[in-house]
Amino acid sequence: MSSKPKVGDTVEYIGCSPDQVAWGNCDHPVHCTVGKKYTVEEVEVHQQHTKIKLVNMEGRFNSVCFAVQTFNDGATDDLPFLGHAKPIEGRPVIQVSDDYWEKEYARQRKDRMQDCIDDYLQDEKVDARRTYEEILSCIDDVINYHKREYDKAVELKSLMLGHRECDILECADSFATAE
Repeated sequence: MSSKPKVGDTVEYIGCSPDQVAWGNCDHPVHCTVGKKYTVEEVEVHQQHTKIKLVNMEGRFNSVCFAVQTFNDGATDDLPFLGHAKPIEGRPVIQVSDDYWEKEYARQRKDRMQDCIDDYLQDEKVDARRTYEEILSCIDDVINYHKREYDKAVELKSLMLGHRECDILECADSFATAE
């Protein structure tokens, strides 16, 4: 989900898997219809998930089953919008600082890591040792990739500086025929 729901937000039900329903002991949104919009009445933020209660609906549902809707002016609650500024080419004028985007990227990066960790911890076939070893393997992949790229760059620099492998007889023949 792109942004966390807040009380009063309009959300659209996008469907959910049995695992998403079971996560955090959430209720199954059996009376929700995919594509239909609902209003958030309550929000319960937990460490690894968020439950929402919808107006006129029984139950507390996993927020990942819903997409927060944008407003008519194109802004969402978490992006500052300049009143009723004139849109350029039909798009809203949104002013945010570089600091905002750095924090947003950092938050999204952490969310991606959290999703990966959750995926490992929720899989009954994967134990802590395998999780640990696969994380180390990913780090090794990054190290090996950068080492290969480093080696290529060093080789290119060496060639650019005139250091080339050359068989002495072939090089002598090529110099003799060049003159």
